Amino acid sequence: MNQAIVQGSGFTGATVIDSNAQMIFTYDANGNQVFAMDTMGGCGFDVWKNPDGSFVYCHLGPDGHHGVRLVTPENEVLTAYASQNEIFCCQPLEGGYLLAGELTQKRIAIAGPNGKLEQIIPIQSEISGHEVMRSARYLGNERYMVVHPGDKAIRQYDGQGHVTLELATRNDTFAALELENGNILYTAQTAVVELNRATGKEVWSFGKEDAPELGIHWLTGMQRLADGSIALVNWLGHGMEHTGVPVFAIDAGHKLLWTLTTPENTQAPAHLQIGDRSGR
Repeated sequence: MNQAIVQGSGFTGATVIDSNAQMIFTYDANGNQVFAMDTMGGCGFDVWKNPDGSFVYCHLGPDGHHGVRLVTPENEVLTAYASQNEIFCCQPLEGGYLLAGELTQKRIAIAGPNGKLEQIIPIQSEISGHEVMRSARYLGNERYMVVHPGDKAIRQYDGQGHVTLELATRNDTFAALELENGNILYTAQTAVVELNRATGKEVWSFGKEDAPELGIHWLTGMQRLADGSIALVNWLGHGMEHTGVPVFAIDAGHKLLWTLTTPENTQAPAHLQIGDRSGR
């Protein structure tokens, strides 16, 4: 059994998707790797574990065939949405629907339980290509939030694609959450940042300089847990594999809470889920 190293307190286990190893791994509270499943040759940057044990993940490739899959723990494909566009994000929706963020076509695609495209929400970007979008999330009540790294912006949209909120960000953003007070929490390359919704100003940040021992290279996936702590993924791709701590958490006071150093068979975890799907 592959063993991760857990330090600190409060780690209860996690599921991660590894973009470089092209695998999904689950670790228990002691760091034991208790589950491993390949992503069928696709490079994945977003993963969800459903209450029934199934997984939803997006994949880049293989061979230019991108998409989102719903699979059983035995890797049986239940639903698949196929695309020729880069997809870095996905989300399971009610009724078996799947959300996919498609970069090239600048759109959020909603696929039905049969994998067929049923709804399109257009998004706006000043650029085209690889940096158009990273995270896209449905917030409920026909509201969507999209991270636009190329525009250095986070935008919220209504169901017709009209921008209802726009906030400027740091460089190289990836994930974003809307907090209970309406503020926006997001990951940039070397920091996690809270933005005041009304003013757009930074409320606080935690980054590379606050914990140099983590070897922060690129903060990607994030989840805010029920106790107010924030679990973060430090993506160690682009030749930085095993040069830092890939998964860690900070508490509600923005102090380092725990770290998870994954074993050698992992390379670059990109996103995670701890417990249920809330806080994503």
